[in-house]
Amino acid sequence: AGAPIAVQSCKASLRSHAAEVSCLGSSNGWIVSGSYDKSLCFWPWGAQDAQPASRAHKNAHEGAVLALCCVGCVLVSCAVDSTMAVWDVETETLLCSFSTHAPIAYSLLAAPPPPPGASGEPPSAGCELATLYSGDVNDLVKVWRMWRTPEGRVRVEPRSCLPCHSDVVFSM
Repeated sequence: AGAPIAVQSCKASLRSHAAEVSCLGSSNGWIVSGSYDKSLCFWPWGAQDAQPASRAHKNAHEGAVLALCCVGCVLVSCAVDSTMAVWDVETETLLCSFSTHAPIAYSLLAAPPPPPGASGEPPSAGCELATLYSGDVNDLVKVWRMWRTPEGRVRVEPRSCLPCHSDVVFSM
């Protein structure tokens, strides 16, 4: 038998949503929560009990926010409205949003971009930010390329679909 697990009390209860919290993420000193109330809330690390969100984006999507993932200072969210949105965590600015081309994307994962030339594709202008993966109701994992253009705009484009499941992809 292993050592007993120490039980500790809850350090803080952070409240700002009007409905259940569905997902959590962290980036650059911020804790981010998504909710069935369509909102995103941002708290600094070390937030105290019952402290309201430092920042909240009340209508981040037109439907419940289901998943979040972070890469650097960029946050990606997906929702039941069939969209994904890319946010700057520091400024809470919406950088871009796009359709997932599926009724619902339930899960997200971000991976650092491959080293230049590793993909076998010619280098593109701009700065690669991440490879995104979304799991959806159509039993697919979709692969997306996220990059910053030379003009500083964030863009996301589909790469491929991985038809590897026989049911909804709820988590990655």
